[in-house]
Amino acid sequence: MRKLLIASLILTLTACGGGGGASGTVSPSDTKNQAPTIVIEGETKVQAESHFLLRTQLNDRENDVLQVHWSSSLAGVVFSNVTNTQAEVSMPAVQTLTTVTLTVTVTDSANNSTVKTHVVTVTPKASSNVAFI
Repeated sequence: MRKLLIASLILTLTACGGGGGASGTVSPSDTKNQAPTIVIEGETKVQAESHFLLRTQLNDRENDVLQVHWSSSLAGVVFSNVTNTQAEVSMPAVQTLTTVTLTVTVTDSANNSTVKTHVVTVTPKASSNVAFI
């Protein structure tokens, strides 16, 4: 019985041993540069031929230099004074209620990109050409 107890103790101790090699630490070369994150806040309903501000919160884990590019699904939309925290938007004239998708692409210096959209409904300006009968 004593020999059986010693044998099982030896087997147990050898089974718990090594797997060798991995230390559980991550070396800097194992980490991957992450793409930036984007949050957009601002108007969702505007009048044609109006100007409004979109606020952005951009974050990059590695604090890389960021490039910001805006585009629109509607021709004639103008983006000005674009920074990492905002963009001024000017809407063109529209004849009917129009849904416009504004898209921001943010690229970090490691060439990782993130795309985020913001949908705005544009109402036509009230016409001053009212016919009276």
